[in-house]
Amino acid sequence: MEGKSDYNYEKDIGEVTGVPPWYRDVYRENRKLIGLSQEQQEVIATNRDADALTYGLLRFPNLRRVVVSPAAHGMPGRPFYATPSIRSLPRRLLYPIPRGWPITKCHDNYPEAEAWDGPEKDKWRGYCLVSRIIAQHLRENPGSKLADLVTDTNQLRTGISCRIFDEAENSERRDLITILSQPGFSRLDLSLYCANQHEVNWSSFRSGHLRNTLARATSIKRISLFTNIAVPGELDDPDEDGEEHFIPLRNVFPVDDWHQLRHFGLCRFIVKKDNVVEFLGALPPTLGSVELSFLIFLPDQGDYHALMQNMREKLDWCERRPEDQPKIRVRVDVDYERILGAVLMDISREVANFMYHDGENPFDEDEGWGWFTEIPPGVGMLLDAFDSESESEMRR
Repeated sequence: MEGKSDYNYEKDIGEVTGVPPWYRDVYRENRKLIGLSQEQQEVIATNRDADALTYGLLRFPNLRRVVVSPAAHGMPGRPFYATPSIRSLPRRLLYPIPRGWPITKCHDNYPEAEAWDGPEKDKWRGYCLVSRIIAQHLRENPGSKLADLVTDTNQLRTGISCRIFDEAENSERRDLITILSQPGFSRLDLSLYCANQHEVNWSSFRSGHLRNTLARATSIKRISLFTNIAVPGELDDPDEDGEEHFIPLRNVFPVDDWHQLRHFGLCRFIVKKDNVVEFLGALPPTLGSVELSFLIFLPDQGDYHALMQNMREKLDWCERRPEDQPKIRVRVDVDYERILGAVLMDISREVANFMYHDGENPFDEDEGWGWFTEIPPGVGMLLDAFDSESESEMRR
């Protein structure tokens, strides 16, 4: 059998005036794709998707979780969420993978998150529509059992625009407050698109509106914040300490109001080691798990090695009964990503061995400032976020 690289397409051209079979196959598949795209645009133009969601919420009174994701299509041939529309696609159909929301590349701050107005909101039509309809549903049906809102980016460098939290008054923030204030609301996975926030003095985080919004979730049990924050370019200057980029975690998370918290997650955020340790120590004893992934440590403000050391020495987690010790998840970027935002290194097992079983610290000591966290050979599990089988196949 001929390999793909040896295939002679000229042999398949056929008569000059004819149409080769391969062209007819490609043409048919592309016509299907064009038809599906036109149907989608018609649905959006007529708001039929909004009508369907409104109808569906009334027909599923026991619905507890709503997931909004730009990663539903996954990778070619491997959908992340096999929705009915995705399952209806012709098998082996190759098409550009739609993401829906803006995405930054690794270490990039563009396209930037612009002021939250009409044209900018259009980029996040899906989220705005879902949050508006859910909030209206909860106002009209206060007995709803909806308890979880998840924005799942699956490590793609995207999310909903953080500029929602620049100002006190906008409909999207009001809708989110309605959702979080729902009695029994217990889980929020919030992915924020933050490109170039450092150019506007981190306005979305310093305004206080994000913290005030999260404070409305008084019964929350699981909270995770994911961002696509990249290292500001000026931190490459050895004379820069980056202090202007530091936001204390208590200025974002009203941890003193969360007495039932079972899980806390923080991914891709600029931190100081001491502030992280102090914050973790303030989490309630109900805590059962924590994620600290892709953290960006300011120069001379610690690293993962020092963080793990301080967590073991200064927190009381090691002294708790084994069944009460919080599970710790740590993942870091790798410098040979095959798919930006999808390939990562999971160090969770090694971290647990260090924290609770006298294992070695899995991170290099005094690794210093850098774009990536250095991992010693033989440590960690290389994962593809879109491949469920990668955990067993890619162990280093």
